[in-house]
Amino acid sequence: NNFTDALTYFFTLTAEPISDDSSLFIFVFRPKYCKSCAAIENELTNLTAAFNDKISIFKVDNDEDYEKPTFMFIRNGVKIASYSGFDGEMLKNKIKEIL
Repeated sequence: NNFTDALTYFFTLTAEPISDDSSLFIFVFRPKYCKSCAAIENELTNLTAAFNDKISIFKVDNDEDYEKPTFMFIRNGVKIASYSGFDGEMLKNKIKEIL
């Protein structure tokens, strides 16, 4: 599945194990034909800047024909939360809640 493939790919890119407990990895699964996904690009950039080194966002394009992006929050290789759809304020609040 896309989640497993993305995590496997991500961890094969890292030369050393990730042991920083404060790091939050956010995977954004975006359907290729998602109309709302283009609108979230600026928000993702702003969130990355706002939360500095505390978060890393990875965008994963997929072939599924979904209407909404799906966000998965990973810490220490474990999925701790996820949701579908896009609401900039909800995403920001979810990040604050997790951090």
